[in-house]
Amino acid sequence: QEGFLGRPASSRALELERRVELKAAMVLHRLLAAYRALVPPPWTTPPTRMSLFSFASSRAMDKWFVYSDVHDGGLSTVEWRHEERNGGVGVFQGRIETGFDESLGKDDRATQESFSGATMVRSGYASLRSLEPAPFGALDDFDGLAVVFRSDCRPYVLNVKTDRYMQDTQEVFQSLIPPSPPLFGRSGHERPRPLEPFELGPWREVRVPWASFKLTWRGFVQPHIVQLDPRRIDSIGIALYAADHGHVDIGYAAMHDGPFVFEMQAVDAYGSGENSNRAQEGTHQSLLRVAPGPEATDPEQ
Repeated sequence: QEGFLGRPASSRALELERRVELKAAMVLHRLLAAYRALVPPPWTTPPTRMSLFSFASSRAMDKWFVYSDVHDGGLSTVEWRHEERNGGVGVFQGRIETGFDESLGKDDRATQESFSGATMVRSGYASLRSLEPAPFGALDDFDGLAVVFRSDCRPYVLNVKTDRYMQDTQEVFQSLIPPSPPLFGRSGHERPRPLEPFELGPWREVRVPWASFKLTWRGFVQPHIVQLDPRRIDSIGIALYAADHGHVDIGYAAMHDGPFVFEMQAVDAYGSGENSNRAQEGTHQSLLRVAPGPEATDPEQ
């Protein structure tokens, strides 16, 4: 039997050649695997949809919790429950009150943990948030979040909490979920009318791209530009804030005390390859105030 260069080879030389060939094949296989991991082949289709939370089952409710200004001396109420209709929905419901318990002392109107002992002069918020850590991994292969829901005439805020960027603060990104559109009559000829308080609009899907989220701190949009990193998401939430007259961009309905309701079927991550006729692209508008000071900038810019 011939070996390398056609020379007669002993069994020991043949065994050595086979080992060298096997080693070379293993090295080549590892190099190809590393290349494929770093450079996806052109025929690979990026993911277009991933379910993050589905409320078809009541078990999904345990992954979320609610809180309100009651913890700070406010009077707003909130509840979170599951209903079997429409394939299963999570109901975020309650009542917003902008007042506070005046029987509390001046120093007791806000907790040390939430506002560092600041004096509360007005109130009115309720929030729903998923538990940490998030039950999913990095979402950088996707373009944003899609929420399937129906709500009343109030605008809501979509919150995304990530790993901390600024020391000693929470990194919370927020974006507006627009109020439900006006209702049309069944015949289609009636003039559209706005929703009444506590009246629910139609089911819809709103997509909010990552770029629509603004970094906030204690309710203020931060002047420095920081992009949300979808690889570091810890929690997702829905919130409702009572507005003052300085928030002319968010609608009259949010400025009043009263009941609210937000029903949710699912929260997904969506990709650019997906096409859905019922999707409505999210807005860059923010419900929150820009932090005062010379460095403050308009959140719309």
